Amino acid sequence: MEIEETTQKTPNGYKDYEIELHRELMNSCRKYIKKLSVYTILGILDFVKQETIELENATSQNIKDDASIEI
Repeated sequence: MEIEETTQKTPNGYKDYEIELHRELMNSCRKYIKKLSVYTILGILDFVKQETIELENATSQNIKDDASIEI
């Protein structure tokens, strides 16, 4: 899997991306916590989770279908 390869090559860089994404998500939650209920925010995050999984699957499929890319 591509994520595992990235982790093995640059564990510090990968961890930095994780921390940056966490920070961005928490900042967004803080911004909207007084405007939306916590259940709404969690529902949106769950929806984003599903879309991210679909995006990752589509990206993986596109890479497999592209003959110019060696896996």
